[in-house]
Amino acid sequence: MLTRKKVSMPILNIMNLRSNGDYMISLSLQLALNCAPVFMGQAVANTVALSREEADRIPLIFKNNDVSYRFLCEISGKQIVYFYRKEALYSYLNKEESLDLLREYGYEKGCDFLDVLSSRIKEYTGGMIGYPHEIGLFLGYPVSDVRSFIRYKGENYKITGYWKVYHNESHARKKFRIFDECREIAVNELIGGKKIINIIQRQEVI
Repeated sequence: MLTRKKVSMPILNIMNLRSNGDYMISLSLQLALNCAPVFMGQAVANTVALSREEADRIPLIFKNNDVSYRFLCEISGKQIVYFYRKEALYSYLNKEESLDLLREYGYEKGCDFLDVLSSRIKEYTGGMIGYPHEIGLFLGYPVSDVRSFIRYKGENYKITGYWKVYHNESHARKKFRIFDECREIAVNELIGGKKIINIIQRQEVI
């Protein structure tokens, strides 16, 4: 459960830490800014673009915890790393409404969803297919919003934040506020000397 408290994003401290030459601190901050909701159990998954040097350090940070990661592809010299909570992800993807959409793009129940996604991303980067917009499901976005995004080609949405929202605006706004709070809390904890593993282990925020 996430208990709300007033927090703020210390921008100056972030800039100072990211420029102080400590690569692990800089990398941890980058991961927190992109994936804190996943680390804190409030989101299913997210991606982050890292340099090869940064990507090589990921195994040093993520081991023996509830967050998994996978290198999806390389785009413009950046490694696209996918962080996810396996149980929550597969539970979401195996819902019938999720499967209905995934089947339209060649996924079948019981397949390795991430293997298929990786193959489709490689086909996309190779110019063989269009962008695999079903990736929105792999990020935990509502099925109805993913469908509408595809139908309207990213236009005609009600609001935009962590994703483009076409339905249930109030629910999305609540999610966006929670995600913002996760990022702020995670960054403040890193600045205070904690590590990513401490944030992952912290399921309840006081």
